[in-house]
Amino acid sequence: MLPDLAGLARAWSADIIVRESLEFAGCTAAEALGLPHASIAAAADSALDRRRELAGPLAPLRDQAGLPPDPDGDIHDHAGPIQPQVRRIRR
Repeated sequence: MLPDLAGLARAWSADIIVRESLEFAGCTAAEALGLPHASIAAAADSALDRRRELAGPLAPLRDQAGLPPDPDGDIHDHAGPIQPQVRRIRR
C-alpha cells in the first residue's frame, strides 16, 4: 500500500494526506514526501493515543519508506471524535 499511496500523492501533486487513525501508510508516505498529514478517528477506540504502543510495529514500514526510526511515535498525530481537532499538522 505504501508504494502505491506515495505514487498517487506524487502523481496528483497532493498538498496534504488525510488518513483514518489506524491506517499508517498515509502518514508514512506524507513524511517521506515532505507533505503535511492528519488523521481522523473513525471509531471511539480510535481516540486512544496508541502512538508509543504502535511505534515498534511501524518500524518496518518507516524503514521501507527510507525514514529513520520513530521510537516514541511522535510523527503520528490525529483528531479524535471527542475532541475534533488536530493537535498539529506535521510537515
